Amino acid sequence: MSSLVNYAGTETERFWKRVLILENGCWEFLGGHSTNGYGSFSLACEAHGERCKMIPAHRWVYLHYIGPIPEGFEPDHLCRNRLCVNPLHLEAVPKAVNIYRGIAPPAINAQKLYCIRGHPLFGENVYYDRVGHRQCKTCETVRLIRQDFFRRAKLYARKDTQLAAYKGSNESS
Repeated sequence: MSSLVNYAGTETERFWKRVLILENGCWEFLGGHSTNGYGSFSLACEAHGERCKMIPAHRWVYLHYIGPIPEGFEPDHLCRNRLCVNPLHLEAVPKAVNIYRGIAPPAINAQKLYCIRGHPLFGENVYYDRVGHRQCKTCETVRLIRQDFFRRAKLYARKDTQLAAYKGSNESS
């Protein structure tokens, strides 16, 4: 039987020593942070040089005080504070819902109702490209018409140049 690394106190005691309750209702995790700004908590690990398992602090709270996270879901911070570990501020939602609720560019784009030229991004005027992004049909049609126009203009210009060169070589002979 392997022994656990001796931490001061139980896992729960260690966790709650790193929490500060703020006036706005958030419980901010003061322990380690991941590169993306979420609190990061080290679980009890095995001795003999094995690495300790790190878990997002809000995930640890959800698992211990709310219950298991359903398959395909993730905890979402309703308060939008990535360091908050208040169980009342967490809700298990699908990844798409979590992204949609956020403030990152994908969330902002998902909430847009009109394209940059003012056309609606809903109903019959929308299609999804190969990657799955919404695109404006009106703008795509205009782009294709312009592309075709310039392609034809370039083709005719080349033919005119070739014709002029041909006529020039026949006139000199």
